[in-house]
Amino acid sequence: MKLSKKFAIAIAASAMMGSLGLACSASTASTTIVAGGATFPINLMESCRATFAGDSTANSNGDKVDYTGVGSSTGRANFYKNTYDFAMSDSLYKTTDTGYRSSFVFMPLVAGAIDVAYRLDGIKPEGTVLQMSSATVAKIFAGQITNWKNAAISADNPETVVIPDTPITVYKRKEGSGTTHSFANYLNKVEPSIWTKATNDAFDSAFPGTVPTDGSFVAAQGNDGVANGVMGKNGGIGYAEVSFVNERQSSGKSITAAKLKNGAGEYLAGSSAAAALFVSTAAVDSMTGIVEFNYATTKAGAYPITAVSYGMANTAANGTAAKNEVVKNYVNYVLDTCAPAVAEIKGYAALPANIVAISKTIAAKIGA
Repeated sequence: MKLSKKFAIAIAASAMMGSLGLACSASTASTTIVAGGATFPINLMESCRATFAGDSTANSNGDKVDYTGVGSSTGRANFYKNTYDFAMSDSLYKTTDTGYRSSFVFMPLVAGAIDVAYRLDGIKPEGTVLQMSSATVAKIFAGQITNWKNAAISADNPETVVIPDTPITVYKRKEGSGTTHSFANYLNKVEPSIWTKATNDAFDSAFPGTVPTDGSFVAAQGNDGVANGVMGKNGGIGYAEVSFVNERQSSGKSITAAKLKNGAGEYLAGSSAAAALFVSTAAVDSMTGIVEFNYATTKAGAYPITAVSYGMANTAANGTAAKNEVVKNYVNYVLDTCAPAVAEIKGYAALPANIVAISKTIAAKIGA
């Protein structure tokens, strides 16, 4: 059947529009990047990836980020193996790491305090928050102080505080962990005669001796696992990013952040503001993005056990152009929008302007 000229033109135009529609749809299809690593920043990552997915200005394509908290060591290994398009680590990369390659960038994204959290029933006066010097913390986690009714703990606190005779149970990380790395680095730097080994992602490797096997030390998975272990055990103590402690306290759980003595002689619990003050005294390498903390600082209000969580991403030498572009957008979104808006709400500390500037310069190399 012969079609009228007008009808034929209409069909052709319709076909062309359909074709353009398919092409347009294909070009704007959203991309999902697979990411993971440190559990330290996971509460921030969960918030940032959720808002990034719905931010039409920063992410007009509707791209998504899947992030799994598996620990810094596993995160780095999975990134090196190309299992992850993007990773987070609280400990520094090393050329000896499994599958290490040089075709990636490494930039600070967020900071946060590491609480020394405990549960101890029966302290009097009720509601007292225990104070601890660095030497006391170092001895507890070295297995040298094994009971809460210890002279060193009593000496750190007012004479009016009555501490019960309760055995100490230490909760440590099971897997390789950047939180462990930062915590052990603090102990080694401030109390080197007690914590005699160089820092390590593995608690047992950083431990000054052999970890006791009598049940006084318990391994737990992630910051979440350590915080859960502590709150479930009278006499328990562990180290975890402050947001994991805060969220349990807000739910009425039995867990308390000890007040630690800083270089100015003040006793402080971890907080966003105190972590930010400590980070402000650090030095940062403008080429590598690596932050070096000043553990000797006497800055008032600075909390001494603080960590920086770093993002790891590919240059053009690795990964796909499409995924690298999503990673770059996401990293800049965290630095420019998400962290400044919600880091403190989530218990973290947004980075100071000088470090953000360095991170953004490094981020520009993603996919390039």
